[in-house]
Amino acid sequence: YDGNISKTLRHYLKLNKFDNNKVETLLNDLKKYLFKYKIIFSDPTSVNVLCKRLSEDDYKLIIIDGLGSKRKDIKLFFSMYFSSYRNYKTYKQWEKFISNIKRVKEKIRLNQKL
Repeated sequence: YDGNISKTLRHYLKLNKFDNNKVETLLNDLKKYLFKYKIIFSDPTSVNVLCKRLSEDDYKLIIIDGLGSKRKDIKLFFSMYFSSYRNYKTYKQWEKFISNIKRVKEKIRLNQKL
């Protein structure tokens, strides 16, 4: 949009750039995308997500790292060939991501080191 480099979600949370409704909207959009395409976010942290600025007030969350399986093992096989397992993993990793976001917001509120 403006030529500036995108910053992490954690950066914007620290700056309190978004109100709670905006954060919820951004997270819901990302969640819909992950679940639609059954993408496993294996390292779900706020530093692995960038906020791409689309216009003055519009942003989109982009995952830049931590996708897919961490190692080649039976879990990778299950996630590739069993959609129910992939759905389960997508859900579990999303829950971890939301927990991470809540933890980050709480540390920011308490002015603790991240």
